[in-house]
Amino acid sequence: GLGDTDLQVLELLAMLGEDLNPELISQLLRIKKDEVLGALASLEKAGVVAENNDVFKIRNIKLVDHILKKMTSSRKMAISTSVINNNIFEMLPLKARMNLLEKNRNYDIIEGIIKRDWKQLPEKFTSQSDRVGFLRKVLLHIKDRNTRRIAELVICNSLFISGDPEEAKECYESHDFSEIDPVMPDVNLASIYSSMSDYEKSDEIISRLLSCESLKEDQRAIVMTYKGQNLVMQRMYDDAYKVTMDSISISEKLGLKEILATAYNVIGTIKTENAEYATAMDYYNRSYELNLGLGLRHKLASNLNNIAII
Repeated sequence: GLGDTDLQVLELLAMLGEDLNPELISQLLRIKKDEVLGALASLEKAGVVAENNDVFKIRNIKLVDHILKKMTSSRKMAISTSVINNNIFEMLPLKARMNLLEKNRNYDIIEGIIKRDWKQLPEKFTSQSDRVGFLRKVLLHIKDRNTRRIAELVICNSLFISGDPEEAKECYESHDFSEIDPVMPDVNLASIYSSMSDYEKSDEIISRLLSCESLKEDQRAIVMTYKGQNLVMQRMYDDAYKVTMDSISISEKLGLKEILATAYNVIGTIKTENAEYATAMDYYNRSYELNLGLGLRHKLASNLNNIAII
């Protein structure tokens, strides 16, 4: 059976839902590092946890669910309260902090994090569905109207990233996010219509955005990049190349790394279609390096797929 320290370490890993190193586990549980290492060795031998580069995690999500179901509500509350009150709580990854705060019902603090860090949330959860489930759960407890709308926008974006076009389309069209983000929700909606081969509706949204006089230069670069992406899907490669290179010119001047990564990927696709493989590879690699530096994991998959095709 599991010893007391083994159980404490296992429960902490399940509660946080994150990979942790022994030093951090030791500090969070206020247990000597040697004892933590012994517990991790036992858990690894039992096949419950796995180690990679000196960080440990529970082997699979089913085990996590099983452990959490076995824990009493009072036990979960005790662990979350202890960790939240630990002076290294802020050092924990965002997802881990959010999970603990939700288990401790600190919804006022969660509201503040969503309002402040909502743009970071896409990369802070193991999966998009994980994030959608979490936000739908806390949405019931968020009192501030604007924070609720931010959470709803993050849900829509998560559905879009996870490749659920029908639900994402319904989500975007059911809300007005113009005060929070006047560009990306419409850009994503245009991309959804384009993926459904409804190019007329997609072009209508993009044209409306580009005709907006209040559009800032960085926003214009975003819209132009996605217009290029849509033109590629319609096999209008010359037009796509021109508008995307215009976007690159603006983005390089303003240092818009995330937009540049997307634009480079678009140019790579155009060059691939024109059988200019060396140039395509150069653009794909540029895009990959930028996405890697920005930590945009969901975009790295697209980069690697395009590189593999060449």
